[in-house]
Order: sequence, then structure tokens, then C-alpha cells
Amino acid sequence: GLIFACLGSNYADVLLRLLAGEQWGQSEKAIAALSAFCMYTAALAMNGMTEAFVYGIAQSGDEVGKLSFAHACVGGIFALIAPPLVKSRGTVGLVLANTISM
Repeated sequence: GLIFACLGSNYADVLLRLLAGEQWGQSEKAIAALSAFCMYTAALAMNGMTEAFVYGIAQSGDEVGKLSFAHACVGGIFALIAPPLVKSRGTVGLVLANTISM
């Protein structure tokens, strides 16, 4: 995830030109969205490893229940922050809201 975040965010325009054509490769919004998504993949990998570790060391059903409650709270946070971020930053705001709510 880290290599993809470092390289992908810097070369998003080249990747878009190769895969989607010149129109998308020149679109600043598309380049920004792909760059943000590249950074999101690194955060997603860290979140997955951390969550797997926490669930792996949970010793009782009560602890798993608390984790489920935490997931519900995170969903609520996402529901609160996503609309303003999307309104102000568009697609990048949606990726940012997902990253924050992890």
C-alpha cells in the first residue's frame, strides 16, 4: 500500500492518460481523485491490519460487541462528515471522508 501511495499519487496523470485517454489524463479533478484514492489504499491497508489484530486478541463476546458498537459509531461519523466534504471537495472529499472514518 505504501509503494502504491507514493508512486501512484505522483503518476496519476500518466496512468490516466495510458488507461483512459488524453481527456481523463488532462482532467485535474480526475487526477486529484486518483491521487487521493492511491493514498486511501495505504490507509486501508493499515486499517485492515489493525482491525485484524484487534479482533484477533479479543477474548470475549463482550469485547467483540464493543468493537461492533465502535464500528457503528464510525459509520455515524462518516454520515456526518461525508456530505460537507463532498460538497466542498467533490470526489476527493468522499475519499477523504472514508479515510477519516476509518
